[in-house]
Amino acid sequence: MRAIKLILTLLIFVSFTFAKAQNKEKQIITAVEFTTDKIILNKKHAFNYARVENDFIIKNLDGKILISGKITPEGNNKFSTTIYFIDLEEQFYNEKIISRNDLIFALCENNVITKKFDLDIEKLKLFIKNYNQFEEAPLAADE
Repeated sequence: MRAIKLILTLLIFVSFTFAKAQNKEKQIITAVEFTTDKIILNKKHAFNYARVENDFIIKNLDGKILISGKITPEGNNKFSTTIYFIDLEEQFYNEKIISRNDLIFALCENNVITKKFDLDIEKLKLFIKNYNQFEEAPLAADE
């Protein structure tokens, strides 16, 4: 009897895991390339990129700024990046997303970037909710 319960529990777990895997949305962007000033997705020029010192911007092909970022050196050859999503007026930080490359790969993995190379605002909100580690700086003692 105990073996049957174990087998049933295992079958339910496997069924649930398989069903969950089936519901995962297929990734839209499957090829990512970078040049000095371009982001190429699915072998098409998708976004423009510019970096000035420790700041960067990502623009759509019409020149509208979508994302800006500031890379901050933290010593010992380590960096952090604060990202600003312009349309949502939202700051974002994640310790694993340091560069433009990290950001684009993460957005693609979460299907935030559409086939037409727009940002899906609802998926972007969900991405920010799930991965944002940004915390407001504490107020100074005299404030």
